[in-house]
Amino acid sequence: MATIHAGAVPEYAVADRAWPPLARAAAVGVGGFFGASIIAGALDPGYDPVREAISALAATDAEHAGVMIGGFLLAAVAQACTAIALWQRFAGVRPGRIAAVLVMLAAPALVVCGLARQDCSERLTSCIDHGAAPLASTHFWVHQYVSLALFLALTVAQFLLARALRRSEGREHLATPTRVVALSCLAIIAVVFMAEIGNSYHGLFQRLFIFMIFVWPILVVGLPPRRRA
Repeated sequence: MATIHAGAVPEYAVADRAWPPLARAAAVGVGGFFGASIIAGALDPGYDPVREAISALAATDAEHAGVMIGGFLLAAVAQACTAIALWQRFAGVRPGRIAAVLVMLAAPALVVCGLARQDCSERLTSCIDHGAAPLASTHFWVHQYVSLALFLALTVAQFLLARALRRSEGREHLATPTRVVALSCLAIIAVVFMAEIGNSYHGLFQRLFIFMIFVWPILVVGLPPRRRA
C-alpha cells in the first residue's frame, strides 16, 4: 500500500485538477483566434473593433487578411479539440454527445468562414456588403449564412450542455451558468445579429458572443468535478 507523506498532494487529487490535453489545445487555439484579431486590428489603423465585426479583418480588401484567416483556422482546430473532449467527458450522456457533434460541425464551418471572405467591412456604408448588399459577391453570402448557422448550432449546444451537466455527478453546479450563457447567446443573436439593434456596438457584442460560445465549453470539460465529502 502506497504511503503518502505529510505535506504531499495525493496523486488522484493532482489528476483531478489537471486539464485534459484536448481542453488545453482548444484553449490555445481560441487564444490564437483572438490574438490574430488583435494583431490584424492593430495593423489596420482605420479599423474600429467596437463597431466592426471580426470578419472584416479577413475581407478581400484587408491588407493583412492572412493574419485573420490564420485565426479562423486556429479556431477550427480549437472546436474540433473541444468536440472530442466533450464526447469523452459526457460518454453515455446523450445531450452531451449531441452537443459534441454540433461543436464538431463548427470546425469545418469556421474553415468556410475564413476562406469565404467578405468583400469589405459590412458595417461601413461605403462597403458593397452593407445593408441589403445587392452587389455583394457569392462568397460574402456564403460567409454570412454559414456564420449564422455556426452561431445557432453553438448556441443550441450550450442548452444541451446544460442538460448534460445536470446528469453528470460533480458537475451539476455548472448547469445553471451554462444555461445563462445559452440564453445570453440567444438574446445577442435575436437582438444584435437579426434585429440589428445597437449597430454602433456590433463588433463589441460579436466579440462577447464568440468568447462565450468558444470559451465556456472548454471550461466545462476542463474544470474538475466537485467531490462530496
